[in-house]
Amino acid sequence: MNTLRGWLASTLLGATIVFSSPTISAAQESEKPDPARAVMELIQKKEFAEASKAIKELEATQPKLPALRTLKVQWLASLRTGSPEGIDAAAEAKAMLEATRKAAMEDPDRIAELAGIANFALPVISQFGSSEDAISEAKATLALVDTPEFFKRGVQGYTTLRRTLATTLRQSGSNEEAAKVMIETINRLETFLKEAPDTKLLPSTLLNTMVVSLSFLPDADREAMQTKAMGLAERLLVESPSAESITAFTNTYGSLISSISRDTPEVAGELLKKAIKSLEDVAASDESLEKSATTSATSLKRIERSIEAALKQKEMIGKAAPAFDPMKWVNGEAIGQEELKGKVVLLDFWAVWCGPCIATFPELIKWHEEFSEKGLVIIGVTHEYGYVWDEETEKAKRAMDPTSVTLEDELAMLDKFIKFHKLQHRTMVTPKDSEMSNNYGVTGIPHVAVLDQDGKVQLIQIGSGPQSAARIEAKIKELLKL
Repeated sequence: MNTLRGWLASTLLGATIVFSSPTISAAQESEKPDPARAVMELIQKKEFAEASKAIKELEATQPKLPALRTLKVQWLASLRTGSPEGIDAAAEAKAMLEATRKAAMEDPDRIAELAGIANFALPVISQFGSSEDAISEAKATLALVDTPEFFKRGVQGYTTLRRTLATTLRQSGSNEEAAKVMIETINRLETFLKEAPDTKLLPSTLLNTMVVSLSFLPDADREAMQTKAMGLAERLLVESPSAESITAFTNTYGSLISSISRDTPEVAGELLKKAIKSLEDVAASDESLEKSATTSATSLKRIERSIEAALKQKEMIGKAAPAFDPMKWVNGEAIGQEELKGKVVLLDFWAVWCGPCIATFPELIKWHEEFSEKGLVIIGVTHEYGYVWDEETEKAKRAMDPTSVTLEDELAMLDKFIKFHKLQHRTMVTPKDSEMSNNYGVTGIPHVAVLDQDGKVQLIQIGSGPQSAARIEAKIKELLKL
C-alpha cells in the first residue's frame, strides 16, 4: 500500500499542466497551484464531496489532464474504506461509470479507462447502494463492450472488464451467471487467438483468464479447465518458445499447482516435476532462452515448501491435535486443552496486519452466535508483531521500533482491536519461540484447524472467501450433527 501511495503521489506530482496563456513564464507557471495535487489532498483528508466536485471541474476544463484517470480511481478506492459522509457514494460512482461508458462509446480506445473505472466503481455501488444496482451497471457495461470493435481495441482491458463484471455477479449471489461470463470470455479469446495468433499478450491473457476462471466454475467443470490451460501452456512453450511463452507457462503452472497443492499435494508434486522438466528442456535446447527458462524453473521450485506443508497437513487429519502453547489470553479466560474434550474446537491462526484474516471476522462472529451454545468453541491464535493501537485512526499499526513494544502494550492493542471488530471468542498469544504454528502446518494465514469432540484434527482450511467459509461451516455442522 505504501508503494502504491508513493507511485500515485509521484504520478500526480509529476503531471504536466498545460495553460492556454502564452504569456505565462516558467517561474510564474511553477507558482500556480497544481490541481491534481489539490484533489489528491482532498481525497487523503477524506473530503469526498469536495474531491468529487474538483474532479468534475477538471473533467470539464482539462479533460486530457494525465492525472485525471488516476484521481478517479483513487477517489473510488478511498470511498470503500473512508466511511464517506455528506455524499451519496453509490450515486456518485454510478454517475462516474456512466460518464466513462459514454466516453468509451465515442472513443473505443478508452476501453482500458472504462475497465479501470468499472473495477472500482462497481464494488462502491454494491457496498453503498445495492447488489441489484451493481448488477444492472455491470450488465450495461458488458452490453457496451461485447462488440468486435471493443474487443480488438484492447484485449487486456476487455478481459479485465469482463472479469470485474463476473466478480460483481458472483458477489451478489449470481454464481452461474458469473461463471457463464468467464466461459464466454475464454471462448472469445480462443476464437481471436485462431484469427490473429500474433496479437501481443493474447496467449498469456487467455491463459491467465483460464486460471482466474477456476474460482468461478463449479467443481465438476474445474478439472477440465485446469487440463485445458496446462495443455495450452505446454503447447505454446514447445511450439513457440520465447520469453513470453516461458512466462505464461510458468505463471499458469505455478497458479494451478498452488491452487491444488492443499487438497491434492501428491498430484501437485507430480505436476511440479513435469513443469520444471519442461523448462529445463527449453533451457538445454535454446541458448538464448537458457537464462529465462532456468530462472522460471527456480521460481517454480519455491512451491515445493507449500506442497510439503500440505502433505504434513493431510497427515494430521484424524490424528490427535498438537498441544496448545498459550502465553497469554485476550478477550476471555484461559482454557486448557483437556477442558475442551467433548467440544468442537475451531483454531483460527491470524494476525492484526492480515487483511484476509480480517475478512473472515463476519463468519467467525456468525459461527460463534449460531453454534457456541451447541458445542463449538472458537479460539484465535496469534503472537507478538510489534504493533500498537492508533486511537485517532482506530487501527493497529506497526510501531516505528517494534522491539520497543512490550507484551503489555501488545496485549492492550489486541484487546482494543478485538473489541473494535466485535469478536466474541477468546484469543491466545503464543510465545515468540513457539512451535505451535509449525506443528499445525501453518504456512500462511488465515489458517483454520477444526478439532472434533475427541481432540482430533478433522479439517485444515487455509485462506478466506466463500468457498473456504462454506467448507468450514459444513465441517462444523457435520461434527455437531446439525
